[in-house]
Amino acid sequence: MARAPTPPLDDPAGEAAALAALVSTVERSEEIAALRLRIDRAVERWPTRLRFRLIRADLLDRSGQTDAADVELATLGDLAPHDAAVDHKRIMRLLGSGRRAEAVDLFATRVWSNPAREEAAVMRLLNQVTAAHKDMAERVAFLERLPRGGARDRFVDVKRATIALREHDRAGAMALLDRAAKFGPLPPEGRVIRADLLLVNGRFDEAADLAAALVEEFPDRPDIVRKAIQTADLTGRSEAVAALLAHAMKRWPEDWLTLFRYNRAALPFALDRATYDRLTAIAAEIGEGRWHFQLAIAALRHGDLTRASAILEAIDPAHPVAQMALPLRDALRSRPVARWNNPRAVSNDPEHDVQVRRHDDARATCVVFAGVQGGLGYLPFSLADTVFADYPVNMVYLRDRTNLGFNNGVAGLGVGEEAMIAGIARILDELGGMPLVTAGSSLGGLAATRAGTMASAAAVLSFAAPIHFRPGADDKPRFRAEALGNLIGTGEDLLDRVRAASAMRVYHCYGTGHPADVAIAEAIADLGNVVLIPVPCEDHFPLQHMLASGAFGALMTRMLSELAG
Repeated sequence: MARAPTPPLDDPAGEAAALAALVSTVERSEEIAALRLRIDRAVERWPTRLRFRLIRADLLDRSGQTDAADVELATLGDLAPHDAAVDHKRIMRLLGSGRRAEAVDLFATRVWSNPAREEAAVMRLLNQVTAAHKDMAERVAFLERLPRGGARDRFVDVKRATIALREHDRAGAMALLDRAAKFGPLPPEGRVIRADLLLVNGRFDEAADLAAALVEEFPDRPDIVRKAIQTADLTGRSEAVAALLAHAMKRWPEDWLTLFRYNRAALPFALDRATYDRLTAIAAEIGEGRWHFQLAIAALRHGDLTRASAILEAIDPAHPVAQMALPLRDALRSRPVARWNNPRAVSNDPEHDVQVRRHDDARATCVVFAGVQGGLGYLPFSLADTVFADYPVNMVYLRDRTNLGFNNGVAGLGVGEEAMIAGIARILDELGGMPLVTAGSSLGGLAATRAGTMASAAAVLSFAAPIHFRPGADDKPRFRAEALGNLIGTGEDLLDRVRAASAMRVYHCYGTGHPADVAIAEAIADLGNVVLIPVPCEDHFPLQHMLASGAFGALMTRMLSELAG
């Protein structure tokens, strides 16, 4: 055993630190006996210093004398009925040895019901005792048994709100948080949950204000900063988004989730470009593959195809991001680099939310609704148009700057869905009244399908579009998606719209190995105007696979032929 220097007699803190360090290193029985003697002497020398007794309990526990450790801690509890460190040690020891009922009783009587305890200490132990109840029903029962009637009740209500959230009871969670707020300020996690629930309920400005306040209080919490980025973007606070992104990238340069948020933010293009330049300046220092994949997405948006291709080509097929990256890589390989040159100068700037490109031999007009990335799947509009330009169709590219599934329409066409549909009708007239085709991927595909039913479209190109926004099989909360679901409506609503638009043909492309997308395909298979296009892939990106295999061209040719009758 390495011997620690013996401190002078007037340094109990130094002696306690030395003894605590030695407890974790002793192994042989003679070392344990020598350390026990030294601890006993410290207890005699400084009888009011309870830490030495806690150290002695640790040594007893480590040497297998668990009953003696229990007695030591119980004695300490009697000597110091209001000492937080003693109760923390006793409760954690009970939890660690599987004696949860004893830990719960000790917590309820000595910690929760003790008004002298600091709230921070109470909250810490409440977290640990609550987490020891793995079964949610038992967890709720524990929380309900705690005595109520004071300001600490808000901690219990926040815990119960968290459970309600996991069970998708959003209304119940919000009611619990509202009640908790009446007893005092919510703890940080309660305010984070409240921001999420405000988002779900479409109260975006309130959510953004709350998230911004949380960032001010907790600037070193990346999850809170990312939440603030998301809510600021939904409310059009582009300068705040840019500032938050700059803060996050400086504080956590390797955090790929920050780039994930960046790629979904509708930043003014100058701010977007400045952010992209900051990322490329540090790219060589970053080793995280998911970070580089997000950089590749940004590179495509900024016309840096060389960088994007180099990143995608370098991704290991065994890396977790490969499922997303390799289909995009293969799509880009489908044509020479020179043929991705955006000859019709389509912009990726979100301010350009209505863009029209004519084709001299057009047989239809295709309106593409942007998805969460601002384009068609992972392809920005500049690259998507390069593909569509091969076919005799006029193109219209629409962007919802709020990223809310076009529920509020398109700013360049007027506020609201009705103004958007009227604007599309005007564009169709200007282009000669060709048959209307709407198109989109994922969220953009849902918007395209809805718009198609309202604008009397002849056809819809749907690439893995959902029909609703509900909790997935993994039960992970997706608050923005739920907010969209509340705004857009249920899946049955969309199915009824498609069923009623019997003259509209929906070409629905989906991955045959992606369970969620297969479930959607099965849900719409019985609709007489739906044509299912199965794509052999296990991911949510059938468009990229179709571009790589040539199936996209076959679909376009088939659709135009069927439109011609």
